[in-house]
Amino acid sequence: MTDSTRITAASIADANGLRGSTGIRTKWSDVDQDPAAGQVKFKPIFGTRFPEFRRLDILSRMFVVATEACGLPALLDAETRIDPALVLATATGCLAADQRFERSLQIPKGIEPAVFPYTLPSTCLGEVAIRHRLRGPTLCLSVAPGEEGLALTTAQGLLLDREARAALVL
Repeated sequence: MTDSTRITAASIADANGLRGSTGIRTKWSDVDQDPAAGQVKFKPIFGTRFPEFRRLDILSRMFVVATEACGLPALLDAETRIDPALVLATATGCLAADQRFERSLQIPKGIEPAVFPYTLPSTCLGEVAIRHRLRGPTLCLSVAPGEEGLALTTAQGLLLDREARAALVL
């Protein structure tokens, strides 16, 4: 056994666009998307349909998009899908969903019940797990800005302790 880990795939979704190990290189403006405004659609980016995508909050959408861009489905065989860890480190968590739900409490027509499940910061991990039938441990870490790398260290610990065979780190 070794105390090193290997990154087999990666992706990044930032203010400019999406890039990933699958070879995707997309600018948001080229696919008429604006994640900052909460406008992200699956088909213009990947060319395939994902009907459930539209019900997701923006955080879950971005994590699903990032997961697709790194090619997760091709990396996991049936045995590995049993226990891959999903680890998220975030400085803002589900703040956008929290704010949206809180605003809905103030309007006369009532609350937005579909937003409520997304007021839990780990829900985005559940959405990725559901999409890819992953059944391993999930962990959501609240960190200070700039300390998101703690997710890698935590995932490495789960791998070394054999609590997971693989890890998806967000």
